[in-house]
Amino acid sequence: MDTNYSVVIPAFNAGAFLPEAVQSVLGQTMPPLHVIIVDDGSTDNTSEIARNLGPKIQLIRTENRGAGPATTMGVEHVETPVVAFLDADDVWALDKMERQLARLVDQSLNTDAVVGKMTSFGATHLKDSDQESSGWHRSTLTIWTEKFRLVGAVEQMPNGYGEMVDWFSRAREHGIRFHLPAESIAMRRIHENSLSFCGGIGRDSDYLRTAIRALMRKKLLKQ
Repeated sequence: MDTNYSVVIPAFNAGAFLPEAVQSVLGQTMPPLHVIIVDDGSTDNTSEIARNLGPKIQLIRTENRGAGPATTMGVEHVETPVVAFLDADDVWALDKMERQLARLVDQSLNTDAVVGKMTSFGATHLKDSDQESSGWHRSTLTIWTEKFRLVGAVEQMPNGYGEMVDWFSRAREHGIRFHLPAESIAMRRIHENSLSFCGGIGRDSDYLRTAIRALMRKKLLKQ
């Protein structure tokens, strides 16, 4: 079974963190065939840095539309049977993909996608660590490419929060089978500019929106 994979990294003003993120990908015990970096309208040196990170890197530049559309655009360029994802300020454990690919092809698990736990590093005082171990995150998702496309685009929320919550909810509704091992396979960087950890105007509104969207879809299915 072909387990060649590509990695999609949406990046916005990520010049300070991108080299470490990409090194954690290229240094995998089972490295990827391609790394697709989508520069989401950065105003820093993200694109310049990406161009110098090695021959496996494919850089796509787009206007700033958010991490959701950047993720979707990256998947449009994937030609491998498996796709994995990484936020530009996070890093993977050395054998993350080896472990996930083994589970993805394990017929006894009967799974379409594998996610995993995360530990935090950086300015850990910004957030309670107990809230940072959830495996339902873009940086841990490895999935058959055709299954990702079955679910469809990662849709950006108005204020930039919860796009992956919405996508995972839709994936379950499409019957995507997830496997969530107990071990940590990635590290989530906490820093002052991190949207996920610092919060901001509209965060609660976006998460409420994702919940309402899920309820409306369930209601339509029952009709």
